[in-house]
Amino acid sequence: MKSRAGDPSHIGRFRLLSRLGEGGMGRVYLGASPGNRKVAIKVVHPRHASDPEFRRRFSYEVRAARQVGGFHTAAVVDADPDANPPWMETAYIPGPSLADDGPRIIDFGIARPPTPAPLSPLSPGPTSSSAHFATCRLSSSTASP
Repeated sequence: MKSRAGDPSHIGRFRLLSRLGEGGMGRVYLGASPGNRKVAIKVVHPRHASDPEFRRRFSYEVRAARQVGGFHTAAVVDADPDANPPWMETAYIPGPSLADDGPRIIDFGIARPPTPAPLSPLSPGPTSSSAHFATCRLSSSTASP
């Protein structure tokens, strides 16, 4: 997707190149660092930015995403959950467009577990988002670890 009228030119220290997509939570942009490294930038919709509970959950998502590392994840490069609107930048991993190629890439967003859990390698912690569960054809019953 190309940038649209009203899209910002920069988020944090990153220059925006184009809009990658948009969903219920916000927009995702392709950006470039001052050294021209590509990043994906998630920017929260303004309607959610004014909700203190949403901001708390987004801050939790940022903290959790920073703890995940390894070959199969996009590393968090920068984030500002206190900005207006809040945003998070991760390493950009190119892939097929979901609009053109179907749902082959799944957003494993951070959802709130049924009971509060500390962020610890020994705790069950965050669970996958309902968007992922839908692809697994789960019933509407409660998901468990």
